[in-house]
Amino acid sequence: MEPSPPEPQESPNDSRWQLAADVLRFQAKLFVDGLRDLLMSPISLVAALIGLLFEPATPRRLFDRVLAFGRETEVWINLFGSRSGQPGIDDLFTSLEDRLKQQVEQGGMTATAKQKIDESLDAIHEKVRAANEKSEP
Repeated sequence: MEPSPPEPQESPNDSRWQLAADVLRFQAKLFVDGLRDLLMSPISLVAALIGLLFEPATPRRLFDRVLAFGRETEVWINLFGSRSGQPGIDDLFTSLEDRLKQQVEQGGMTATAKQKIDESLDAIHEKVRAANEKSEP
């Protein structure tokens, strides 16, 4: 049996850009989740108050709708990426990432900016490595 060919390894630049994309995606999800929580607090209180004052037969009806909306948005936000294959905010990020990748492949400003950032990060990494080598006995 022949050994399988080695899998291509991710370059440090690709790894850096993937980390940057993952961090930006997570931060955006945290922002959306926090905004949702900020809005859900007063909305839930108003829903409960309306139910208590104006719907004595079914006081939980509006509050339960608020909870259902919260569950739906929780799935849509998918903060920690535990649900795959379901429509949500990840689809928006994937679309954005695909557009950016297209622009980089076509060259132009996005590709130039990516190259400059990669060169700057490589230079910083080299300086840190050189400084660490000098400080070692």
